[in-house]
Amino acid sequence: MKQDGYLSEADADKLAKVVASGYEKAASYSRVILGLGYAALLAIWSGTHQLMTERLAISSALLTVVSILAYIFFEISQMLFFTWVSYRFSRVAADKGLRVALTENEKTLMKWQPRIYIAWFVALLFALPTGLAGQAF
Repeated sequence: MKQDGYLSEADADKLAKVVASGYEKAASYSRVILGLGYAALLAIWSGTHQLMTERLAISSALLTVVSILAYIFFEISQMLFFTWVSYRFSRVAADKGLRVALTENEKTLMKWQPRIYIAWFVALLFALPTGLAGQAF
């Protein structure tokens, strides 16, 4: 319920849980799809690398490894970032209250969101072409 135009502590807590749950479901779905894509990529490679020359097989494997490492690096960076944001949110909520923590958390996420999109795009620029090129050989 609203009190003087603000959410109550209980409602703000419920809202935070709903938003976090929705984000986690979307992120999990994305990771499953990407994981299945890499599994398919490796299955195709394992079935076709015998038909390649040694040099092509090594090039293909290296490009695939670069693709996987780019994806893993992005996922680890994202996990570290969201761990830092969660820690900061918890600390501020304990010190200053939930309303202040939600406001500061939103400001932090808005500040970092463009950088996260750029990092995602850079990771995609490494992961997608190298993964596809690794399979094209």
